[in-house]
Amino acid sequence: MTSLPAEHRGMRLEAPATVEPGSEFTYTVTVENLAAGVASHVLVNLPVPDVLEVVQLPDNAVQQDGVIAWTVGDLAPGATAQAEFAFRSPYTYLDLFVGGYYAVADGLPRTYGPVQPLAIAGGAIPIAAARTLPGSTVTIEGTATMYTGGYFAGSTGTKFYLEDETGGIQVYVPGGMDLVNVNIGDRVRVTGGVEVYRDSLELVPTAVPDDVEILAAASGPGPTPLPITIAQNETDDSILGRLTVLEGTATRIDEFSFSYEIDLTDEAGNTTLVYIEKETGANPELMEIGQKYRITGISEFYSTVRQIKPRLQADISEIYPPVVLVDLEAAASVLPGETLTYTIAVRNYTEQPLTQVAITAQPPDGSAAVTWNEAEIPANGGRAEYQYTITAPEDAAGPLVAEPVSVQFAGQAEPVVSSPWVTYVGAGVPLGAIQGEGDRSPYVGQDVTAVGVVTAVFPDLGGFWLQSTTPDDNPATSEGLFVLTDAPPADLASGDLVQVNGRVRELSGQTALAPAGDTAVAILSAGNPLPDAVPYDPPADPAEALAYKEMREGMLVSVPGTAVVVAPTTQYGEYAFVLPRWGVTEVARTEDVGYLLLADDGSNVAHTDAATLPYTVAKGDQIANLTGPLAYTYDNYKIEPIITPTVTTVERPLPTFAPPGPDEITIATFNVENLFDTADPNPDDPPKPTPAQYEARLNKVAEAIVAMGAPTIIGLQEVENIGVLEDLAAMPQIAQYAYQPVLVEGFDSRGIDVGYLVRGDVATVDDFASRPGPNELTSRPPLVLTATVQLASGPQTITVINNHFLSLSAGEEATEPQRTAQAAWNVTLVDELLAANPAAQIVVLGDLNSFYQTLPIDTLQAGGLRHVFELTPAGEPLPYTYIFEGKTQALDHILLTESLWGRVTAVSPLHIDADFPLPDPADLSARHVS
Repeated sequence: MTSLPAEHRGMRLEAPATVEPGSEFTYTVTVENLAAGVASHVLVNLPVPDVLEVVQLPDNAVQQDGVIAWTVGDLAPGATAQAEFAFRSPYTYLDLFVGGYYAVADGLPRTYGPVQPLAIAGGAIPIAAARTLPGSTVTIEGTATMYTGGYFAGSTGTKFYLEDETGGIQVYVPGGMDLVNVNIGDRVRVTGGVEVYRDSLELVPTAVPDDVEILAAASGPGPTPLPITIAQNETDDSILGRLTVLEGTATRIDEFSFSYEIDLTDEAGNTTLVYIEKETGANPELMEIGQKYRITGISEFYSTVRQIKPRLQADISEIYPPVVLVDLEAAASVLPGETLTYTIAVRNYTEQPLTQVAITAQPPDGSAAVTWNEAEIPANGGRAEYQYTITAPEDAAGPLVAEPVSVQFAGQAEPVVSSPWVTYVGAGVPLGAIQGEGDRSPYVGQDVTAVGVVTAVFPDLGGFWLQSTTPDDNPATSEGLFVLTDAPPADLASGDLVQVNGRVRELSGQTALAPAGDTAVAILSAGNPLPDAVPYDPPADPAEALAYKEMREGMLVSVPGTAVVVAPTTQYGEYAFVLPRWGVTEVARTEDVGYLLLADDGSNVAHTDAATLPYTVAKGDQIANLTGPLAYTYDNYKIEPIITPTVTTVERPLPTFAPPGPDEITIATFNVENLFDTADPNPDDPPKPTPAQYEARLNKVAEAIVAMGAPTIIGLQEVENIGVLEDLAAMPQIAQYAYQPVLVEGFDSRGIDVGYLVRGDVATVDDFASRPGPNELTSRPPLVLTATVQLASGPQTITVINNHFLSLSAGEEATEPQRTAQAAWNVTLVDELLAANPAAQIVVLGDLNSFYQTLPIDTLQAGGLRHVFELTPAGEPLPYTYIFEGKTQALDHILLTESLWGRVTAVSPLHIDADFPLPDPADLSARHVS
């Protein structure tokens, strides 16, 4: 740049040093002729950064190709010219420099003004703009559309959603639980970094809680959801993070450990996922497949899956067709001589008002019909309500049945009628009537009174079971019922005859009665005999077995004779068994049979060892005298024993493998499940171990390695850090093998990683690297290790890729896309290795959280890898590494490149874990080591 000689002319530009994103500001440019003569044809050129929007130019100024040209004209000696240029800053954060501007006149050199910095900083930017700035620190302001504490955010974090007129975004606050509390409708300002986590965009505050500021508390009705279609929810990126509302028909309703999933489908066949987190308190209890619903929630994209996430129970509402509906309701039961009030509701969902309406009801006591006339009932949800009363007869021989109410109106040839209404005269509604003939109670959502004898009290299940003392003659209705209460009478016991007032609910498919307060359970008498337990021996056909079990839900059942355990006691106190007549000792995941039976421990406790269990069983043990009410929870019927059954233990020595020979390499995959040390940090679950507990875990894992025959290379999953592997390698049981620990820290929120132990007495570690994959594909990245093993026949170099795929906790279908992507990433890694060395001997292994012959495993095989299960002889069951809900399955896998395939001599799982129950805390053997 050429400086202006002071004696010719002066030029300066005045601009603010800092402007907020999206704000208007002004450049003031001044030109002064300091020369003795006239400056002719003065022209000012002002380059404009591309990110600035020109709002207004002075007269005689034009913009072209990123440069503003201002024609000043002639300037007399000492004269000045000044102009203002208005700009708008972008909705981002930048440091700019205003320079390169100059003035020129005839016969005079260019005169450049000094460079001036311009910072675009401070202020708040629109949320839509923030969403375009991953990796940047931004400030936004918006209205909260989701409260803190409803969506899971790790053991110590919290999250909420903000929205402005441009878009919405998730705010994830690590460590913010109890520090940051936001309600729907709050006006909030947040400063933080924009990050992508599992395909979901989130704003992470820099300082917690200081960078989350509530500007104004919620007032008024709250944010209005944006109406969208199901197709939009699946394709439109602009709605992500926003509060939306859509409509569709429920085509799937499933429950998982921490969530419910509903598929909502429109008339064109488009389907989207409704994902309800249980922490919101919302549930689909009253939803039915085939019904149409309006769902309000946050539209989001998480782990490759588009979804809408309700926040409240009110976010789920049924949509009624354009028809006229007539409801007839009254009390479900009434005592003789009491007044019974019937309520009739006429709802008009058509687009036209109803006129000349006549409503006719026939009371069940034989009195004259009651008629009402209505001039008009409005359209689009208009409602009219009517009532009449009768006195329940003292000598009623059966229930009172009110015939359907009839509604006639202009233009309707046939009347619209309600369903009939049954009211039982006496102490309450029979339990068989409450259960009904189907898998849902006809009384769901209604308040009833029920009487029965208590068959079992289970405080750790939050309730007790009732059974009728006067069963009906309908075999399709169960005579038992679960009563859901955390506060039963203190002296409640089996054999008590009780009366319960409460609301009928369907809790995850189990019909239950929820008492309406602390006094809603009344003990009428004590010491009554229990009903005889009915034999429990379902048929093999799955559909027939479901019907069989539903007809006995809540009733006392008893397993005839002796049964064989096919799955050991789990941490939830459950085990599975079959009757000997079926001739099986295990049931595979792929087998759909009705005779697989489950028993529970009568609690919701998650046990850490056998010390808190009344008894345990192992696979192959025999049980007898198993009696209790038949519960239905988490999609399974299970017996809750009222007495400890007789267990006949089958002695099973722990299996072991021989160590590798001088010309053999053995490779193992081993999920050691939450192997944490005693130091902080530690997740909430499991609790941090004491030094003694940590030492005991290391002992058991070391014993397991000995039982495996001290494999040459062990790929481990769920190890906290390299220090834990070092401690494990130093255990006296395996110290002689000089195991070399290898681990690279990943990004898992609980701090678990994959790692290796490589036998240093026969092998050397040549190289290792963590390969995270694109777009935060996995929080536990594959760990690629190359080792050279010294065999009798000469050295062999092996490359192993150790994995721990995404958990199945959110459901197999929901997580399959990401697990498949993780499998495809492994194929990419193998391809890279083979491209560098076509003769490379590669093993892919780990806890892949995927079943054999499902898409993630198919993806690995399609990529040229061979699965060791392919060596299973025809007709033999596939190996298993895990038993879930009574069924054998494999989530742990080993696959090989062709260069290794022909050299495999043996493949076998070591059943020291899946076949055994939770161990005694004093048991330091390899029994039940995961």
